[in-house]
Amino acid sequence: MLLCVESDILWKRLGVAFRLRDTLRRILAREREAGETAVADLEETRRQLHHVTARLRQLEEEREQMALGWAPPPSVVNAPAAAACPVCTDHYQAFVPGREARIMACGHSACGECLDSWNKQPARSNGPLHCPTCRFSSDVYTVEALPRNFALMQ
Repeated sequence: MLLCVESDILWKRLGVAFRLRDTLRRILAREREAGETAVADLEETRRQLHHVTARLRQLEEEREQMALGWAPPPSVVNAPAAAACPVCTDHYQAFVPGREARIMACGHSACGECLDSWNKQPARSNGPLHCPTCRFSSDVYTVEALPRNFALMQ
């Protein structure tokens, strides 16, 4: 009888040991997965940091060149060769009244003539200017009060 009781106790202890082993394996697997996720996150952060550092270096070089008068502003360098008004599709022309690119508060640009004719339509004639691209209403009432977008003009 004593042998039977000891055998039962051993089997119970063995069962507890197996359950404990399985629990430890699950915990280890979760920790390993969390570690792999952390490593992947760290690699992504490193990649982003490298990208931002390279871009910062490039901007610093451009700033230094502009300060020395060696290069035009990046907005002029990256501007399309012949930008066109999205309304009339004519090319913008600097210092030609009505053909200059004007920038709206929403960020869209159009030539002065198109903005003027668009905003003289009966539905919009007595209020602030509206963007012909997105219909955004600005706080400005005349085309001449809008800033020129020199980055788009030839």
